[in-house]
Order: sequence, then C-alpha cells, then structure tokens
Amino acid sequence: MIEINLLPAKVKKAKKMQVFYLAGIFAGFLVLAFFVGIIVVKNSQIKEIDRKIKSIDAESATLQDKITEVKKFNLMEDSLKSKRKITVSLLEEQAVWIRLLDMIAENIYPDMWLTDVAHDRVKETGIIIRISGLSSSRAVFADFLRRLEEEENVSSLGITRIGLTDKYGAGWIMFEFNFLYNTVKGTKG
Repeated sequence: MIEINLLPAKVKKAKKMQVFYLAGIFAGFLVLAFFVGIIVVKNSQIKEIDRKIKSIDAESATLQDKITEVKKFNLMEDSLKSKRKITVSLLEEQAVWIRLLDMIAENIYPDMWLTDVAHDRVKETGIIIRISGLSSSRAVFADFLRRLEEEENVSSLGITRIGLTDKYGAGWIMFEFNFLYNTVKGTKG
C-alpha cells in the first residue's frame, strides 16, 4: 500500500499541536483530579478528627463533672474527718471522767462518804481533782489514800484539810484532798 500524504505540513503541525494540547489538558485534568481527590480525602480525615474531638470534648466535660464531684466529696470527707476528730476528743474527755469516777468508786470504803468531787484546773499531763468527804476513822481514810496512790493515773496526792466533825454525830473525820489525775499515757508524778 502506498500512502499519499496530501495534507500540508502546516495542517499536520496543527494536528500534532492539537493532540499535544489535548494531552496537556487531559494531564492537567488528571493533576487537578488528583489534587481534588487529596482535598476530599483530607476533608474526610478532618471531619473524622473533628468528630473525635467532639467526642473527647464531651468526655472531658463528663470528666470535669466527675472531678467537681470528687472535689466536693473530698471537701465533705475532710469536714467529716475534722468532725470525727472533735467527736473523738469529746468522747475521750468524757471517758476521762467515767474512768476517774469508776476508779474512785472501786477504792472507796463502805464507811466513807464523798461530799464533793470536782476539778480545780487542767495541767498539761492531766487534771487536778479535789475530793471532800467524811470517813468513820483516820485509818479508813488513810487506807483510801493509799489505794488511790497505787492507781496508775494518780500522782501528786496531797491532803488540804482533815479534822473531826460532830455534824452527823459520833465524831466523823472530815477530809479534803487533791491529786493529779494523769490523762496522758505513761505519766506518773
């Protein structure tokens, strides 16, 4: 076969240029489509990240509520601890008097009567207790004092007044003494 080229060189060149331009436009569309694809992918990634951020913000708000509740709880717990400490100290102070009165009751003799049990003042290691009363004899009173001195929490025992009285008949011994009742463990004298 014989090919006859009847097209002029200008037309051939124009056809080549037209094909070249079409290839360039097609390549440009491909590049443009590639960049649009990248933008669409990045946009979907951004939307996914925004969704995650919103869920994290919601979770953070929930955690902030929990943190606020925990802070309120800690404040209430601290308040409760301080109230408990006060209550325990009050109970201990009351228990001191119960132990003191129990100790006196265990050591008193049947032929003795106490007319007054009071505290004069508080010291660092305990409280000064003043006791007044009547006894049938000096021997009973002396034995009572001896028994008190043997107690673990009693120290600095001193007689402030002793004498005879006929107030209740038959010559009773009227007495008054004081001692230090130690409220701090391990202190004697």
